[in-house]
Amino acid sequence: MSGSTHAHTRPSARQPEFEPPSRWHVRRPRRRTRKLLVAGALLLVVAAAVAAFLLTRSDEPGERATAKRDLLPAGRVVGAPIPVGASPTSLVSSPDGIWVATAPEGRVLRVDQGLSRMQRPGAVIGGRPVALTAAFRSIWVASSDSNMVSRFSPHTGLVLERIPVGDSPGWLTADEQRIWVVNREDDSLTAIDPRTNRVSGRPIKVGDDPTAVVYGHKAVWVTNSGDDTVSRIDSRTRRLVETIDVGDHPTGATISGKAVWVANFEDDTVQRIDTTSNRVVATIPVGDGPNHPRMGKTIWVPNTRDGTLTRIDPETDRVLGLPVKLGQTVDRVSAGVENLWVISYADQTLIRVEGAK
Repeated sequence: MSGSTHAHTRPSARQPEFEPPSRWHVRRPRRRTRKLLVAGALLLVVAAAVAAFLLTRSDEPGERATAKRDLLPAGRVVGAPIPVGASPTSLVSSPDGIWVATAPEGRVLRVDQGLSRMQRPGAVIGGRPVALTAAFRSIWVASSDSNMVSRFSPHTGLVLERIPVGDSPGWLTADEQRIWVVNREDDSLTAIDPRTNRVSGRPIKVGDDPTAVVYGHKAVWVTNSGDDTVSRIDSRTRRLVETIDVGDHPTGATISGKAVWVANFEDDTVQRIDTTSNRVVATIPVGDGPNHPRMGKTIWVPNTRDGTLTRIDPETDRVLGLPVKLGQTVDRVSAGVENLWVISYADQTLIRVEGAK
């Protein structure tokens, strides 16, 4: 046959040199001998199975442990979900507690991390608060309807200052000297000086429909959901350094090591940007509708549309364990002292999650 590795040979017409006489016959093995043959055959089968297992299994204990962890949930819910009484829009952790912004009543509520108990009535902010950050011994709140950032004291619960910013502020973060705010409707980035409680300098133009901002490596990183880019701004010169193409509808980011991790809401992916090259170096599938990842010991990604939480190892770019199902939606996550805290807008709850070891 064409292509075969074995050549066909014609049977030889030569008679064998030795042929037993016709009166000879092969004696059938005794019963004991047959049992030994069967036992031997079984031993060969078992030996072959053991050999196959040894050849296919990993000899590294760490790899076996990793495979086992991959089959476990990435975390577990601690206690019962805490009702917040109104639609939660954002949260942040501080040494004083967990702070949750609610709309449309415009309050910021405090949860005691140890007791897992909501303290009411909370601070009245107004203007539909949508984002929080803790910095400079204060809680800063961006309100999209009033175009204000409010600064209030976590000790007294009183609003200390209301600062006008751009049109529809949607997210904010802090560096060593400033509060940075993205304004969705005018595609800008605003800096606030906490010493004066006033806007510092002119607004900085970024991409279309900025949704989030994070700080790291002497730069401010802005996700632009309207044009699927990330803007890198030098925090000292306030100049645009790079515009980086990412996935479909980036909605949030976090910093870990020498990487910026971007959640793409419509792609169901998280992408890793190398801060040295300003290029995407990894794309990781996650749940449905990821947004606003957060860095603890690992990276946690809330998936809005399927109500799950995904955990990523920043060293290997791999998903750790199975997604944690938490509710109808999972919208924001913050790392507390010992646990994660997650809000579900659809369920109007705050959920405490313990990360898997």
